Amino acid sequence: MAFFMSNENLIRKAKKLLEQGNLPKLQKVLSTFPASLLRQKLELELAVAVRQGLAIEVREALFDEYIAQFRNNCSAHNLLLAALVKVELSKWPEAGQLAKTVLEKNINSSERLSALEISLLAAFNTKNFQLARNYFELISDQNHPAFAGQKMMEWDLLLSSSENRHERVIEVWQGLGLVERCAVGDINNLLAPVLKAYLAYDRVDEAKAVAETYDLEEKYNSGSGLMLSELFKASGEFEKARLILVSIIQTKASVPEAEWNLALLELTMGNLDSGWEHYKARWRWDDFTSPRRYFDSTWWDGIHDLNGKSVLIWGEQGVGDQLRFLTLLPNFLKAYPSVSVFLEIDERLCPIVARWYPEATVQPYGPYDTRGQTSYSCFDYHFPSGDLGIYFFNTEEKLAASKFRALRVPDATKQQLMRPLHDLGFERFVGICWRSSLLTATRVQHYFSVEGFMTILKDLPDDVGLICLQIDLTTEERAFLSNDRRVYIPDIDFFQNIDAHAIYAGSCDILVTCRSIVATLAGLFGVPVISWMKWEDPTFLGQELHPWFPNRFDVKTRPGFDKRALARRLKDVVDKYFS
Repeated sequence: MAFFMSNENLIRKAKKLLEQGNLPKLQKVLSTFPASLLRQKLELELAVAVRQGLAIEVREALFDEYIAQFRNNCSAHNLLLAALVKVELSKWPEAGQLAKTVLEKNINSSERLSALEISLLAAFNTKNFQLARNYFELISDQNHPAFAGQKMMEWDLLLSSSENRHERVIEVWQGLGLVERCAVGDINNLLAPVLKAYLAYDRVDEAKAVAETYDLEEKYNSGSGLMLSELFKASGEFEKARLILVSIIQTKASVPEAEWNLALLELTMGNLDSGWEHYKARWRWDDFTSPRRYFDSTWWDGIHDLNGKSVLIWGEQGVGDQLRFLTLLPNFLKAYPSVSVFLEIDERLCPIVARWYPEATVQPYGPYDTRGQTSYSCFDYHFPSGDLGIYFFNTEEKLAASKFRALRVPDATKQQLMRPLHDLGFERFVGICWRSSLLTATRVQHYFSVEGFMTILKDLPDDVGLICLQIDLTTEERAFLSNDRRVYIPDIDFFQNIDAHAIYAGSCDILVTCRSIVATLAGLFGVPVISWMKWEDPTFLGQELHPWFPNRFDVKTRPGFDKRALARRLKDVVDKYFS
């Protein structure tokens, strides 16, 4: 007579075998489970997989099958285990979705903490930093001892870095003291944002002290290595910085950010060919400042003959970068005299670029993805404007032989624009700009206040008037300048009206300005520029003088430079110019 075990007894026996660790016998019992016990069978198989430490892919497949069939009846415990598998595989969206499902259930405080921590991880690693901050606040409100002290501080540091709150990063780091064991994983996870924060404030010596304390030069990973390279670059140790980036690229199959950083470093060092070659990596880096565009036409490789062809060159990066790259267009036109050129650029640049290159068709940006659109079917080739540097500015000989086409403001236009100052008796005109329009707590240190800047110009000859070309002039700045009869402030929104901005810059006799769009606009007209910039700025391409605009004189600054000393240096240059 056959003996049939009830479902309850089967489950009871299987659980007992699991507790005893008798896994071979358990597998035999599980094979007798009827279809009605599929959920319990899968749960026990999951428990076996976890105990045996089976390959993560095997565990994932079991959890996926289990959840697909029994999502509404899954226990919070198993959902959390499934989410942790996704975390281990860095499948952050799936981990976050599973954690969200857990949070919708009636769960205890420990399960809630686990689900919130997984949600925090998922949001942080998908770069949804505002959501990550929200989860962090929810966890903090629980006052759970498992997420207190060092762990909470480390997460605060990571989130503050993602929000570019560098001062807060430094504050938390100093509060942590010596970290012997990191609560959020690898110590490199903390060291990268800490170095970034110190470097943001040009506190190079303190960043070096951190790197030395944790022997970072021997123990960096791809994240902290990127910042360690920036530290060496800031301190002038370019070869050390280069070797770290090369090491990261060779160790990991694809780190486009490291290759992009290497491109900028090589260009800074004057290694033009290799620098421009690595410059191509920008389109493989998800966080590059410009979106990649897609066309049915062929991306020009710098080799194929373009004579008789139609080519679309599309602008990239900021408006200043677009203009700087287009200074190389005469070299391109000389190489391919019968090419038909179309330029797609920021709409605000179209009027000035159309006058600069009347032989080209100039139009505002189109859609990012043009594939299948008939209006773009006429192009044989396309390429981004930065590639002009790759092919026409990649040797010292090409720098020396580069053809520059300058714009010119008609005399009648100059007279009209300068009339408010001319009527006051001024005969020579200096354009002025002292800061970026985008000021942050870290960027402000690289610029002057208007009061500090005007000390540079206090001893100009009596016939010299000043044209304010500053974008986004504040009420306080306007009030201060209104007390100086030498200063004329055009009533124009220069941010939107770049064409007017350019014409004013081109009408000046000289500009004294920070590194900004104003300096580039003056350069297009061949107007002399006195400026200042970081000494490791890659746009110098390792040259002593500015290679893009030979009419510029730049005072190069080191990290933590003394503004008063810089002001005196600039004043000496300005005074000498007018002497």
